[in-house]
Amino acid sequence: MEATVPREAFLALIEPVYHKPSSKGGRPPIPLEVMLRIHLLQQWFTLSDPLMEEMLIDRPCYRRFAGIETMEGRIPDETTTATDQTHAWEALLDR
Repeated sequence: MEATVPREAFLALIEPVYHKPSSKGGRPPIPLEVMLRIHLLQQWFTLSDPLMEEMLIDRPCYRRFAGIETMEGRIPDETTTATDQTHAWEALLDR
């Protein structure tokens, strides 16, 4: 990925519109880099949101690639993955 995907450029583009922790509390958002890596896995392997969640639970190599092991094992569920991607795309298209 490091050689073929301009990760820093993608992160710089998405970061301004990626949702921040709310002052109301709640669960903290999944780090942007993790969500970008999950999105790339979905695109490369044609995985739906439910199947991506299953693969993250089942496959250690997917978790390692996504950087989930550094998040104390918190795996984004299919709703989180779909919601984050939808919000990011809507915000980017509105720019």
